[in-house]
Amino acid sequence: MPDGIFVIDPVDISGVHLAGTGTLRSTKAAEEQALLTAIGSKISGITIDAPTYCLYGVKAGGANPQIDGVTFTGAYGHCGLFDDADYPLVTRCVLPEGGEHTTPFVFQNCRHPAAIGNTIEEHTGFGIQFRWSTDCMANNNQIRQRVYTKEFVATAATQTFRFTTGRSVMRFAASANGVFKEIGGTVKIVATEFDVEVLGLIPGQSVIIYGFVGLESIQFNSGCDGFIAAGNIITGGGDSGIVVGADYHLDGEVRVLESGDVIQSDWPRNGTIGPNKIRGPIHASGIALNQAANVIVSGNIISDAGYINDPAYRCGISCGEITGCHVDGNVYEDLNGQASGAVRYQGGDVSNSFGYNKGLGCSNFQPFADTSPNLRRTGFTLTAAIRNNLITRQLETMMSSGWTSGAYTSTDFALSISGGTGLELETVDTFGTTSGLRTSTGEFVDLSIAPRSLPQFQDRFVKVSFYSKGQGYVELFYDFPGDDPEPRYTFNINDADHTYHEVVMAVGAIDGLLLRIGSGPGDEMVLSLLALDTLTV
Repeated sequence: MPDGIFVIDPVDISGVHLAGTGTLRSTKAAEEQALLTAIGSKISGITIDAPTYCLYGVKAGGANPQIDGVTFTGAYGHCGLFDDADYPLVTRCVLPEGGEHTTPFVFQNCRHPAAIGNTIEEHTGFGIQFRWSTDCMANNNQIRQRVYTKEFVATAATQTFRFTTGRSVMRFAASANGVFKEIGGTVKIVATEFDVEVLGLIPGQSVIIYGFVGLESIQFNSGCDGFIAAGNIITGGGDSGIVVGADYHLDGEVRVLESGDVIQSDWPRNGTIGPNKIRGPIHASGIALNQAANVIVSGNIISDAGYINDPAYRCGISCGEITGCHVDGNVYEDLNGQASGAVRYQGGDVSNSFGYNKGLGCSNFQPFADTSPNLRRTGFTLTAAIRNNLITRQLETMMSSGWTSGAYTSTDFALSISGGTGLELETVDTFGTTSGLRTSTGEFVDLSIAPRSLPQFQDRFVKVSFYSKGQGYVELFYDFPGDDPEPRYTFNINDADHTYHEVVMAVGAIDGLLLRIGSGPGDEMVLSLLALDTLTV
């Protein structure tokens, strides 16, 4: 294709290989359609320029559509939209700084889509998005998002700053003397001018306002089955660098953009994230999994993520509502000294597992925020944890010390009785040991941790495990400041033979921890190999 071709109206080039080094320029806005429609086509080497807004630069489908080595300049909704395509490919494309690209590349209803080796200097929405597609690949892309900053001096505890940028921005953050602060609100004056209210300031502090042009850089959304993101280098961003999550619900044959209606069948699943290098998504974690199934996250190096006021996202990797996922072998470097940990373990169910993830300048995991019950999840597996079995060893000492029933006090815990004997030594019907514990019908005991020992449970994982036979219950209570104590996890036992049970729960700030063991009227239960351990990752 020679240089200087002007497109007056949208053009259908289906089945054509459009190649060259020239520029294809739009002279008429294609606000509701595609500049080029390319079913089964290949476009390579050219520059496509949209001086006025164009909904789609290229809308492609069919078999093997390709956009290779194309430079996109100007303003687009999507530079490339692939819909109902087999083996669609975007490779070696360049989006220079200064363009308007809401979500440059979108693959929907596609089989084997791939975005490889592209350079995206900035975008305003998501960078590369996959939805309702199978066997997706986003590899070796470089995505650098624009972040505007401006420095001010605080004159009041709560202050509104006029923040002017070179273009419209999506999200904001603020720091004072290097510490990130809460934003009270923002008001858009014009497209590039905003009033930003910052809370918690001290007069005289140096305040920096951050404006993020784009959101997530790579996203695998609802309906994706089979995906990989590896070798990507991502810098900046108003949201996480890579996100696996569900925003769309399939209602019959209609896909509804409503995250509140999402069910597990909508979740993206069966993917691998890593290795990737992600730096500077200050407004969120480097990688986020939420409403995702069977995803491995490994080998990623993340820094400078999640420094906004919400502690839930001050981490390298945020794990929300997930199932069948494994997170292991990732590194998070906290360069500003404000992150809570390398990984936020929110749990989900026992199919999720977490190995060794390293925090540099912060802890290896993020303690849970005590202000939200959603952050005190139980029911996941730690595959690389250091065990502290102090309480378990003292339980074993109790059962070999001559104790046979009733109350008991050790250095680090106390056993208190509610009615009768509550609990007694069992030496006949046990599993894997010669000494177990038998409940008394209609009674319970509380095993409470001594105040002097509570610090060793803070910011740790607590694991309770045992074999049980009979009918009864085991309840784990975790009392934190300002909380009304209630069971955080309950085992309702009805085992005809000795059966293994365990739960792992994350614990942040703590005022008390106890294990309640009992049986209802007419019931009894035997516990063998009861363990109450703390785990450090």
